[in-house]
Amino acid sequence: MTNSPLLLREKLRDVLREFFRCRGYHEAIVPSLVKSPGVEPYVEAFKVDDGEAQLFLATSPEFSLKKRLFLLPKDYPGIFAITSSFRKDPPTKYHAREFTMLEWYSRHTNLEKLIEDLQSLLSHSLNEMGKDIPRFASYSILDFLDRHDILLPSHLKKLFQEDLPMSMTRLFEKEQQDYELFFDEKIRPCLAKEKAIIILHSYPLPLRALARKDTKQALARRAEAFYKGVELASGYEEESSSQEIQEIFSYCNAVRKERGLSAYPVDDFLIEASRSLENTAGMALGIERLLMLFFDIEDIQAFALP
Repeated sequence: MTNSPLLLREKLRDVLREFFRCRGYHEAIVPSLVKSPGVEPYVEAFKVDDGEAQLFLATSPEFSLKKRLFLLPKDYPGIFAITSSFRKDPPTKYHAREFTMLEWYSRHTNLEKLIEDLQSLLSHSLNEMGKDIPRFASYSILDFLDRHDILLPSHLKKLFQEDLPMSMTRLFEKEQQDYELFFDEKIRPCLAKEKAIIILHSYPLPLRALARKDTKQALARRAEAFYKGVELASGYEEESSSQEIQEIFSYCNAVRKERGLSAYPVDDFLIEASRSLENTAGMALGIERLLMLFFDIEDIQAFALP
């Protein structure tokens, strides 16, 4: 197979599409222009203002897929989309402002099964693309720290211990910023040394996005996959409480305002649709990043047209 980045991406798209279609998943067509781009306060969206309505370029297909899943007949096991996403973050080696994302949602599942599905998807896709399949290993964040003898600073331990409503997690804004720095300086280098695809789970609640809270501990049912220190995929068991999701929106917009950023509109239909997401889990995967890491492509701009 030729190693042309454009051909590789199109081949991988076909492989991924067949993987889900064989399992009975519905492939959705999702819009690029949306009225609410997300809830994570650190992701910046492109605004599109035509003088009549303010819209955004979708930072991911998440909200559209959840709404489409709500409208989908119950006999479908899940839904997926492979589409362009847009983020106004500064371009880097692994990030372009427009990139391709696979995202899927499965009904009647949980985080453990979602992680198994991710492993099956990656194994199948790499095999079909003619690549060796690396080992997989899954750890809670705290167990991964123990594995590498990394000490969690004492002021960050509260992020993994406090079970507070979203309205109170703003008290931990400084700790969240410190944790992100700690992750990049201490955890990511250890992830880069691992030969396996590492899946980290059990995230602090302030970093939950729209993940469900664990019923046994003050952590979020969220997971992320890394290879060579680079994030490949992120997903979680879905929160289905309308009140909880409303609080998450409020929290994220409060954080954005504190950082001098404009608040994102609340998607009322998404909140309504989320009531149907009990026992649902979803995952997003970066197409270009996967290809870069396994085909030795140095820069994501290799996928851009001249």
